[in-house]
Amino acid sequence: MSVDLRPAFELIDGLIEKSIREQGIPGVAFAASDRSRTLHVSYHGFSDTAARKPVDRDTLFQIGSISKSFTCIALLQLAEKGMVDLHRSVTEYVPWFEVRSSHGPITLHHLMTHTGGIVIGTEESQTAESEVLSLRNTEASAPPGEHYHYSNVGYKALGLVIEAVTKKPSWRVVAERVTSPLAMDETWTRIVQDIREKTAIGYVPAGDDRPRPWQGPLSPAPWMEYDTADGSISSTAEDMARYVRMLLNRGRSANGEILSDASFAWMAQKTVRPDAAQPNEWYGYGLSVFEVDGHTLIGHTGGMVGHSSEILVDLDAGIGVVVLMNSNPEQDSVGKVALQILRTTLAGGRLPGELPSEDPLTVANASEYCGKYSSPHGTMVISEDERRLKVQFRGQEGYLEPRKKDSFVALHPDLRMFLLYFGRQEGRVVDISYGPWFFAGNRFEGSLQVDHPTEWEKFVGHYRSYNPWLSNFRVLIRRGALLFILPSGEERLLAQLGPATFRVGDDPLSPERLCFDELLNDRATRAVLSGANYYRCATSSTTDV
Repeated sequence: MSVDLRPAFELIDGLIEKSIREQGIPGVAFAASDRSRTLHVSYHGFSDTAARKPVDRDTLFQIGSISKSFTCIALLQLAEKGMVDLHRSVTEYVPWFEVRSSHGPITLHHLMTHTGGIVIGTEESQTAESEVLSLRNTEASAPPGEHYHYSNVGYKALGLVIEAVTKKPSWRVVAERVTSPLAMDETWTRIVQDIREKTAIGYVPAGDDRPRPWQGPLSPAPWMEYDTADGSISSTAEDMARYVRMLLNRGRSANGEILSDASFAWMAQKTVRPDAAQPNEWYGYGLSVFEVDGHTLIGHTGGMVGHSSEILVDLDAGIGVVVLMNSNPEQDSVGKVALQILRTTLAGGRLPGELPSEDPLTVANASEYCGKYSSPHGTMVISEDERRLKVQFRGQEGYLEPRKKDSFVALHPDLRMFLLYFGRQEGRVVDISYGPWFFAGNRFEGSLQVDHPTEWEKFVGHYRSYNPWLSNFRVLIRRGALLFILPSGEERLLAQLGPATFRVGDDPLSPERLCFDELLNDRATRAVLSGANYYRCATSSTTDV
């Protein structure tokens, strides 16, 4: 490659160091490749913060759902040999696979594209069989092939299909058919104790029941053994660069063909749009597909408990990137920015001499949020302080950290449990929602009190389990709506389907359900989230939820 990419890599490494400082990320490994070789690998931060052990070339990271593309490659290879038919029902290979449904059969193709209409999965069990078996207690919400709904348990079922036709564990098949031919010699296709010392310690928020400020404390994540086809691979940055290089070469590697042209085309097909609001994004077989500035990009992200990852490949520019981290930061995609920097350089564009040192608390439209907001629980005053937002409440003040549109983490002792959401009317900010509380501004128009069914009050509370993927959630009522609140602060509407059964989210085709039972003293003591059991627990919230 004749273009000098060193300035681009210096800029990217600076971006990563900036993210580590601002987002509190413990460690990062980065790699970039073109179609012929690895161009750059860099290591940042620590794989073990207590021991001050740096990330290096031997550090393993759990790549999570990027593993799904490896599973799809194995299935496409088996299809090329006539051992599976991707358009046949899953039950032809796993006869006991069962989902309650009034629709047609679910095929391998449907599971590979997340269009089977099934739940994401409980993650209660670390074995594929028990997780897939639990599907018989759930119901498909849409005809197969018509609606995208991400499903980890669907990929666990695909691993069982691989095992049924090869008579080998799916992780071994992926090792034999994908990682070994690519000379990914440091990659493990199952997470076991043997690799624990080589693996970066994963880190999760120390407060697991509330949004984490960017500089909030982290704790080591629990160790889990994992061998299912939805996300059991651990790898290094250099090995993942080899994988990216195979994708850039459309299924070919230095050691031979991994996929035929036809199979690679299926893998990178534009099968379904995950989000109607993102018209330039599709999903194929274990890969997301994007159209950006006339270029076709493919890639995937991955999340494990305390680990996150991303690969992104520009098939037209002939370059791809790998980002591996040992935490789950709330941040924009480092991979997309890094790839854009490289594409700009390859196209002869100018790069900034250095990254702007922007305050992470800066809010571009800060003045829109300023004002006084009142509720029975007190008054919030939002003011601007040099493009930052400051909140005053109950005699104390703190700054607001911006998150997604109109939402903020409050660095305030009495506002730590939920996100602050600003509401708009006719484009103007007029109110604030915080957990069950609602604060109306001077420009708010409408009723402050909205009735709700009294029986909902028995469901309100904080629920926990020992599931490390989702350890807890809250259910609360605000202005006539029953809401499901994740620890990150993300809110989802609960739509009532029966006396104690609710759909999670406002998507009418979502299969996710929340059911309440085991009433004691007129309160539900258990909540079942798409098959996973959670139990009412004590709460540390100042709002008693």
